[in-house]
Amino acid sequence: AINGATDAIQVNSAGTVNVFTANNLTGDTDANGSGNGVKVTNTGVGTVVTVDTTGGAIKAGDNGILVTATGGTGVTINVTNTDSIDVKSGTGILTNGNTGSTTIVNKGNIAGTAFASASTAGITSNTTTGQISITNNGNIGAAGAGNGVNTSGIIANHTGGGSNTVTVVNTGNIFVDTGGTFGIRAFTAGNGAVLIQNSGIIDPPSVGLSGSGGGQVTVQTSANVTA
Repeated sequence: AINGATDAIQVNSAGTVNVFTANNLTGDTDANGSGNGVKVTNTGVGTVVTVDTTGGAIKAGDNGILVTATGGTGVTINVTNTDSIDVKSGTGILTNGNTGSTTIVNKGNIAGTAFASASTAGITSNTTTGQISITNNGNIGAAGAGNGVNTSGIIANHTGGGSNTVTVVNTGNIFVDTGGTFGIRAFTAGNGAVLIQNSGIIDPPSVGLSGSGGGQVTVQTSANVTA
């Protein structure tokens, strides 16, 4: 196991980053609400960040997995997770990209009750013009008052325009606490296609499924969505 009073694993680089784990990760061991399971900050241009977490559990005060591209353009972000994730106040998986593509594949359950608190969201991906692809097969939150995430299950947010696509495919059940905003939200400021495919139960945010963009928007569900 890897434990840290702030972050369990922290990487800062302008080059290629590879993080592979096969054990338990605990950030914020002092339980003050500040610390991540995995935190990667990339300051490069045209680089690739790969995070692959499996074989354990991630617990953190802030975010389970946080990847941020703060430098130039064209940073590709790939996150694959099969661990369970439990966070206090942040997001299970949070990526902040730029013009490069972001791909997130999550198979682990994401909870928001670490250190007796409630997290903000399950999965959130932000880019400027980069393509976003999120595939989630794990449950986010749990049924019952106060057991869901506070605001949203999955957010894909493409803010910079252009024609790149935003895709969210979800098979897990998503539980958002009363007063929360979205079960799944996929947005582009450009004209690229937006696609939401859902086969998991969503209960009960203000809006169950939300797709928005300047081009083709497709929302499909085969499961119950309650808002």
